[in-house]
Formats: sequence, C-alpha cells, structure tokens
Amino acid sequence: MRPCPPPSQEDPVQGIARECLGLTVRKTARVLARAYDEAFAPLGLKSTQFPILAALHSMGPTGIGALAELLALDRTTMPRNLGPLERRGLIRSETGADRRIRTVLLTGAGEALLQEAMPHWRKLQERLVAAMGGDRAEQLRAGLRDLARTAAG
Repeated sequence: MRPCPPPSQEDPVQGIARECLGLTVRKTARVLARAYDEAFAPLGLKSTQFPILAALHSMGPTGIGALAELLALDRTTMPRNLGPLERRGLIRSETGADRRIRTVLLTGAGEALLQEAMPHWRKLQERLVAAMGGDRAEQLRAGLRDLARTAAG
C-alpha cells in the first residue's frame, strides 16, 4: 500500500480532487451504487433498498430509529426510503402502544424478494472481491469502518 502523497505545494484547492477522502469515498459510492442498481434492476429493486430488506431479515421487527442507526442513515430520511418498499408490500409498519414509535417488519413478499435478490448481490460481490483480491477487500472494509468511526468522532 502506497503512503498518501504529501499535500500539494500548489494552490491547495487544486489538490482537493486528488486528496480529499470525502470526495473519493462519495465518487466510489456512486459508482458502486450504480453497479448494484444494475444488478438488482431485473427485480425492480434499488441498491438503497436491498440493505433495508437484509437488515429487517436479520433484526426482525424493529423501530425506525434502530434501523436508521444500523444503516447509518438519518432518521428523518427513513420514511422516504421505506415508503416505496411499503407500497410494494415488501415491508409493513405498525404503531405500537406508544404511538410515537413505529415498528417496521419484513413481509412474506419482502422475504421472497430478498431471497431472489441474494444471487444477484452475491454475483456482483464476488466479482468485485475477486477483482480486488480477498485480502485487499477485507482491508478496504476495515479501513472504511475505521474512517467512519474517526469521522463520527
């Protein structure tokens, strides 16, 4: 692994595209999102929806706040992400005894779509990991987790 280049001696603004971790991560995230969107397109599923289905499968019925925290999403954006899934009958939300708290759960149709999506996810995942090499892919995941913890303070 090469060390980061020293900061540019030229105008510091000109070096942002090369040096900014945030920009690099965002650009990479957009490219990856497009690749996963293409993989899930035959199922009418988006790359942002697949992890929600997978999380609900793993967690079972859960509150929107806990789901948002697991996915590192802003709690206020969750309804916008959940709405299309609920309209398709893939998830269901319920209000508990405390009417301020909504619980979200995966429906049978959501579970079926998740299982159908898994081979699409696995095929792309295996292609990406193979292109990088398993050790580098794991180092990337670990590095990104560390970066997220550092950025979060």
